[in-house]
Amino acid sequence: MDLDLRWPLILFTNLLLLWLLRMVNHSLGPYGITIFLPALFIFLPALAFRLRWGLLLVATTALLQSAYQPGQFGFEVLLYTIVLTVLFANRVALRRASSWQQLWVLFLINTSIWAATTIIQGADWLGYGHYWYRSLSDLLISTLLLFPVGAWFLRSQNSLLVIVGLNPQGRNDD
Repeated sequence: MDLDLRWPLILFTNLLLLWLLRMVNHSLGPYGITIFLPALFIFLPALAFRLRWGLLLVATTALLQSAYQPGQFGFEVLLYTIVLTVLFANRVALRRASSWQQLWVLFLINTSIWAATTIIQGADWLGYGHYWYRSLSDLLISTLLLFPVGAWFLRSQNSLLVIVGLNPQGRNDD
């Protein structure tokens, strides 16, 4: 088994983003706003890593996220690994896509994960209008932030890998 040295760096950036999101969400909590950006944890591992390393990276990030989320523990792991597997199957086309196209893919991923989380984890509240109002307003605010934060985060991850002398795209023999 080859050791991929990019793995700890990307895990560090994922954990840094997770920490920043927790701080922002804690500050926005009194206003009833939650920023939801899980697509950022999944996108680069799907494009740049072999499947086993990508799954390990995403599962680790999801477990640490799941530890602080209300609801079923480990739900994020299952959801994120499914999304990673779908992205991994399409990684060749996604690598060729422009930055804007990749950001739109991030939007689709984020919205899909939001929908699955909202429906499955909020099954008891689906009949209440205020639940949908809160969920849809969180999605709208998160979507507005996804484009600038997503562009910054993906560039930062790639730049970090280049700075330490590692190839951001990894090997193509997976």
